[in-house]
Amino acid sequence: MKLSAFILPSDWRDHQNVSVTVGQEHITLLSIKTLPWNSLFQRTKMVGKNAIKLLQKGGKQSEENKVREAK
Repeated sequence: MKLSAFILPSDWRDHQNVSVTVGQEHITLLSIKTLPWNSLFQRTKMVGKNAIKLLQKGGKQSEENKVREAK
């Protein structure tokens, strides 16, 4: 399990896509307006006004969890 924290641009809600670089990794969050932000914020911890702590799990388990949560 890896914990990543990054700062989003202050106007991130206005963008369809937001790209961030965390260390060596480049992450693009697609369709930012359609993501379940309330649920995401409840399950993660805000580290500042425009910051999100993102809990990333690798592999198959993560994909299965996404499918389960989407139902």
